[in-house]
Amino acid sequence: MMTIKRHFSAVIFLTFLTFFCSGKIQAQGQLYGEVRVRVFRSAADSLQLIAIQDNIDAELKRKPMRQKKFDSLMTLQGKLYEEAIIFKTIYRPGRDFIVTDSLLRVTDFSGITKVCVYNKREIPEVLWKCTALEVLELIGTSVDALPEKLNTLPRLKAIYIYQNHAQKPLRLADNNTVTSLTITNGNPAGLPRSYKNFKALTRLDLEENGLIRFPNGARHNKKLTELSLQRNALTLKDRIKKHPYLERLSLHENQIVHVPASVRKCPNLKKLNFNSNKIASVDAAIGKLKKLEQLSFYSNQLTSVPKGAYNLRTLKEIDLFHNRIEQLDPAFCQWSNLATLYLSHNNMVALPENIDTLRHLEGLYAWDNRLGTLPERIGNMSSLRYLRVNNNYLKVFPGSLLRLTALEELDISHNYITEVPEAIFDYPRLKILAMVNNPWNDAVLKLLPAKAEALRAKDVYVHITEE
Repeated sequence: MMTIKRHFSAVIFLTFLTFFCSGKIQAQGQLYGEVRVRVFRSAADSLQLIAIQDNIDAELKRKPMRQKKFDSLMTLQGKLYEEAIIFKTIYRPGRDFIVTDSLLRVTDFSGITKVCVYNKREIPEVLWKCTALEVLELIGTSVDALPEKLNTLPRLKAIYIYQNHAQKPLRLADNNTVTSLTITNGNPAGLPRSYKNFKALTRLDLEENGLIRFPNGARHNKKLTELSLQRNALTLKDRIKKHPYLERLSLHENQIVHVPASVRKCPNLKKLNFNSNKIASVDAAIGKLKKLEQLSFYSNQLTSVPKGAYNLRTLKEIDLFHNRIEQLDPAFCQWSNLATLYLSHNNMVALPENIDTLRHLEGLYAWDNRLGTLPERIGNMSSLRYLRVNNNYLKVFPGSLLRLTALEELDISHNYITEVPEAIFDYPRLKILAMVNNPWNDAVLKLLPAKAEALRAKDVYVHITEE
């Protein structure tokens, strides 16, 4: 019976998902903007799923039902759903964009600031009448060049290109106004070889282009400060050439296993994002990024903090969520400017006793680890505002925590603490207090309702029981 219920639940979920995806499209009429829809990887997968569903239906009608056969079919169906159904991005004109075909009926172009060229082989002549244009979209086009005539649109600052089907690299003529360029083709062969002709460019977004090699074509753009290469297939096995002006680099969702020494070729980086890769090792040269303020390795395969990262004295934030890290090395003391430390979802068994060395730390996030105690000196961290140590193995609430007068958020839920001092409810700046699922003794259980009510009267969010 439980298996049958799981089957119906799965069918209901998939039916809802199909309705949700299609409903989202229909609600927008002409499919405005970016929409992700569920599609089959191939026609063969679709036919196979239909056949499996027919067999499941037949098995449900069978008296008696063969449980082992039914379970086997359900497993096969689940595996196929996981592998055969993918999400595809469909792009349509943004809701506040005017399509060029509609411009043919316009007489006053003075107030038109956003235009979309949709499913065209070239940029229509009517576009050049929109002298107030600020943002230009090209969707489903086959344009092979962005012409110099774009300079006749003095207010044009941003160009978005989605699914341009040119058969050769897009050519960029000289331009002095565009500061932001986004190209999402799904095909690296259609990307420009160089971006230096866009002299005002400060931001370049090349996400979802199937890139397997690091694109070095923007290294000569002297004003370029931000480069986004999210959701490609980069491994960084090829060489990153020098990008002397770049300040922000995002490599989120690629295929990176090792961060190479050539990362130091971006010496002015302030923000570096390696989220959702497969990184297990990092070259020590990352420590050469002397201006780096934000570094993120969220969801990778690190077993320790990269040695070079400890040399980043300018760091204000480091995100190590979802790795396999067991401890911080003594060198962590060099993070003298660190304000936020994300350590959750690791294998941390202890925090350093001298954690208070991080005297500017405002946020310490260490939930879902294996912490059995908290260091006594944590109470010396006068700047600490956010402390989340839920889902650990804490048995004692350190009295030193009461000295954290700047604390605004405290979460000690899902631990093994039996008692807390009454002063835990008296933090002067408290905004959030969570202490769910601990084996409280009778004294604490008796105290909680009244204290929670008093805090809520002060607009403090209090979470003391499972909902």
